[in-house]
Amino acid sequence: MLVCEQPRRGSRRDTRPRHALLAAVRDERHAADGALSHVSAAVLHGLSTWGLPLDRIHRTRDRRTGGRVGNGVHLHAAPLTPDEVDEVDGLLVTSVARTVVDLARTAGFDAAVAVADSALHKRRGFAASPAGARWRR
Repeated sequence: MLVCEQPRRGSRRDTRPRHALLAAVRDERHAADGALSHVSAAVLHGLSTWGLPLDRIHRTRDRRTGGRVGNGVHLHAAPLTPDEVDEVDGLLVTSVARTVVDLARTAGFDAAVAVADSALHKRRGFAASPAGARWRR
């Protein structure tokens, strides 16, 4: 059994508040273009970010192509439906279920399990979400 300790909020190692602030600032420039996603959405939903780098803001655009990395931002191009987008603190973010699926596809196994476990522990987003229903199959 793997036991992971999340840094306490406000500790020197906890960079989640800084990441959330950067996401909000960068979101102002791209608000009409997709939603914050991946680790950025996990931070805003209050999910575990254990083992995930917080050095880039992640955003997903509803496109087939055009993803890129640069300037502290990772833009993902992927289908994004309205039911996969939520609003958190005035910011558009991928739903909890979509966030878990995105990180399961892109993060390491241990980090993805930590995110999924924290989402299940908080009982957020899986029962009513079509993405969550697909993920549970």
